[in-house]
Amino acid sequence: MWCSQTPLFIHQREVMRSIEPVIGECTKKIHRADARLKEDGHSEDKRIVDVTTMIESEDSATADAKVKAKQGEIDELIAGGGTTMQALPLKEELEEYVQARAMAQAATMLEKGFGKEETKPEDVVITPEVFDIYIPCF
Repeated sequence: MWCSQTPLFIHQREVMRSIEPVIGECTKKIHRADARLKEDGHSEDKRIVDVTTMIESEDSATADAKVKAKQGEIDELIAGGGTTMQALPLKEELEEYVQARAMAQAATMLEKGFGKEETKPEDVVITPEVFDIYIPCF
């Protein structure tokens, strides 16, 4: 049997064939959005957001250290001949630490203003329909 006819190769070829249109569509959308941002006058440093800088904080670093320590503890147990049943309580603790890290990262992103748009007062248009929602009538 030739290499190109193995089940693994056929599967990989089918996966690539199915995801290539999706990747192409995503690439087109990214380029369109980037072009739209350029047209709107956004500088290049404002168009690209490095999410890793948005999630770094003392709390997230502490939570990340706990996750890594617990994962190392689980790895040592398994390498030492422990069973997955013995590692189950540690895995539950690890899951709690992972959730705590995610919460710390999300809180940091909100504190740093991730996702907030810079809106100028003159860009805000209040229509009569919106006026009743935002400005209560007395």
